[in-house]
Amino acid sequence: MRLQLPFGIASISGKVGNVVFYSRNGKQYARRLNRHTVSTEALSSECRAILEPLSGVF
Repeated sequence: MRLQLPFGIASISGKVGNVVFYSRNGKQYARRLNRHTVSTEALSSECRAILEPLSGVF
């Protein structure tokens, strides 16, 4: 799933819980480790929950 990062975050990579963040060709993506049990909406809300607190740090 392609991500739109919050203002102040240029990129993020690594693993947070079951979500893996990575960049490919200059675009930011996230995927869950267990791909077969996730809907797009569930992954989107989980990514927002991870990224929103980080955007307030900067």
